Amino acid sequence: MKSNSEVAAESIRRANVMIRERRIRKSSYLHAGAVMASLVLIVALAWAIPKEGYLSNSTQATSHTLGALFVSNGVLGYIVVGVLAFVLGVCVALLGSWLRNREGKGRL
Repeated sequence: MKSNSEVAAESIRRANVMIRERRIRKSSYLHAGAVMASLVLIVALAWAIPKEGYLSNSTQATSHTLGALFVSNGVLGYIVVGVLAFVLGVCVALLGSWLRNREGKGRL
């Protein structure tokens, strides 16, 4: 039979494990939400940019592709694509770092 101090220590240990698991779960949801939000933003901008380029220069006959952004807006197209590439690179780096941390702790 365990003493009261042993039972209390075991209860505290279990409570700490449960708190840690909740934090890990919450952190996982937060990371997944951030990645999904960035991907949704990139896709939304990819759909909105060609329309915006087409509407700003309605006298020219341009196609509805991302390449038409370069034809109608010149420098703005390069800036937007550069920013999107940077955002995507940051997301991939954060995802890789997050997966490496999970793998190192044996929770994958």
